[in-house]
Amino acid sequence: MRARITGIRLAIAGAGLLTLAATLATAAPASAAPASARGAAATGVRYVALGDSYASGLGTGTERGNCDRSPAAYGPQWARAHQPASFTFAACSGATARGIRTHRLSALSPSTTLVSLTVGGNDVGFSDVIQTCIIGSTHDCLQAIRGAEHAMITSLPRGLDRLLAAIRRHAPSARIVLTGYPLLFDTARPGSCAEMSHREQIQLNRGASLLDDTIRSAAGRHGAAFADVRAAFRGHAICDGAAWLHGLDFFSLNDSFHPTIAGQTRGYLPAFTAAAR
Repeated sequence: MRARITGIRLAIAGAGLLTLAATLATAAPASAAPASARGAAATGVRYVALGDSYASGLGTGTERGNCDRSPAAYGPQWARAHQPASFTFAACSGATARGIRTHRLSALSPSTTLVSLTVGGNDVGFSDVIQTCIIGSTHDCLQAIRGAEHAMITSLPRGLDRLLAAIRRHAPSARIVLTGYPLLFDTARPGSCAEMSHREQIQLNRGASLLDDTIRSAAGRHGAAFADVRAAFRGHAICDGAAWLHGLDFFSLNDSFHPTIAGQTRGYLPAFTAAAR
């Protein structure tokens, strides 16, 4: 497979793959949340949505502005379904734990009662890993994954601890829900649409699971909830027939490896809704 796709990879690099590294961290539009995500008006809830491109809605095709915020992201969808007393959409593509702690916590206040948070992928160099796995050798790809996994074990827990402690200081009464990340590939049915070998797909999934476990552990240390989306995305990975994740998109590199509208609506929204109760 490597020999067949070398030319494709070089063409991608020449066409502007660096854009993907700068912004990373198609299902039909879904206009309404699934029944499991709809509920009565949450009149006393003051909700703030924080996080990276998976929280901002990059990949839905409806994002706008420097932060790639979309009304199709799970946060705004939850707000429309539950009508909280207030809603602040402060997620931003490219966000890291440190960046959120430094620049986004002004959205919180002592009256905030609900906070959603999707973060961690950019902290461990997700975009750089993806770029390496697309244009580099299998050896380079696996080395990059191992480097990201090392960061998940060492630096990421500290970054998440500092961020969650800061959120708690700004919003001491809020329920905090951290969401995880889906597994990108269905390794039981590997495909070539992502231009990665089966071995690379397996190792990327392993890294994603370690990332989710790291986020779950941080949530537990700070009394926060964890919304695991891996089960929801099963059968809807890249290369699956009903994919809720974009594969490598030659025409919209920024969308690559991000959830579609269906991924936000049927993957993230129900998981967050269940954890937010």
